[in-house]
Amino acid sequence: MSSILNLHTSADLRDWPDDCELIEGEIVKFMSPSLFHSKIQRFFLQQLDLIDPKGLRGLMLQEPSVEFNPRNTPRPDLAYWKAGNLPQIDLEFGITKTIPDLVVEVLSPRDLEGVKHYQETMGKIRLYQAGGVKIIWVINPMQKTCEVYGPGQLSPQATLGIEDELEGSAVISGFKIKVKDLFR
Repeated sequence: MSSILNLHTSADLRDWPDDCELIEGEIVKFMSPSLFHSKIQRFFLQQLDLIDPKGLRGLMLQEPSVEFNPRNTPRPDLAYWKAGNLPQIDLEFGITKTIPDLVVEVLSPRDLEGVKHYQETMGKIRLYQAGGVKIIWVINPMQKTCEVYGPGQLSPQATLGIEDELEGSAVISGFKIKVKDLFR
């Protein structure tokens, strides 16, 4: 972690390339998703289009920059805002301060490499929780599971396997998918 004197704020991201995010004051190069990672993102977007083809219920974006506070502007794999909470986006810098209602993180093999990387991933989950995200889904393609987190929960409220169904109607009315369909 950087010393206090070297911490950055979201304003500093404006001077950095688009492939960066800000975590606890450190500017981190955003890793490009793998093909399988991208396939899962695409699947979520397709499923949302099936139940809301005109986007009247809300908006889901891939890898948006979301400023949770001046020291934290992560880029969740997917973020969803309900129609009454649509993001206001700074068009010049592509950052929003509107907290998503739902966030999806797809774990990469790197995220599971050792304690340090896993703690970094869990730090983002805690950041989303503290920021007010109502539902957080953590997709683990290696184990073919989905962990479901709500605000303030240190442990997942559910860990879903391939025979389970992921249901998000608390945020996206009518949104249900079979976990096994994520991994086809």
